[in-house]
Amino acid sequence: MEKKTLKYAAVGTIVLSLIALLFNWCLSLGVVLGQICFRIYYLLLSNSFTTALAFKSEYKPSWLNKSIRMLVLALPMLLSFLFPDFINTWGVVAGLLMFKAVLIVLNVIEKKSNA
Repeated sequence: MEKKTLKYAAVGTIVLSLIALLFNWCLSLGVVLGQICFRIYYLLLSNSFTTALAFKSEYKPSWLNKSIRMLVLALPMLLSFLFPDFINTWGVVAGLLMFKAVLIVLNVIEKKSNA
């Protein structure tokens, strides 16, 4: 499910950014930047979980690990606030939330097919 969701999120990001490119290139750049930062966040989170499962109860995530993950999520929003002429804030939000939206849609489709 995870790789399938990541693949659909990438396709959704490409489609959304191409549609946004027709209207405003800043919006398209925001979508791509948001998705790239979310993928970096997802990679860091996945590595943290893998490490936690390998060490079981001895692993305690450091404040630095958590801070870096939050910084990766906050960075595109900060950039969009600092450079609104180049990066659209709503595009960044759409890019950051694309994975979650695809996950919800896939779960709804799966529930309807099981019912």
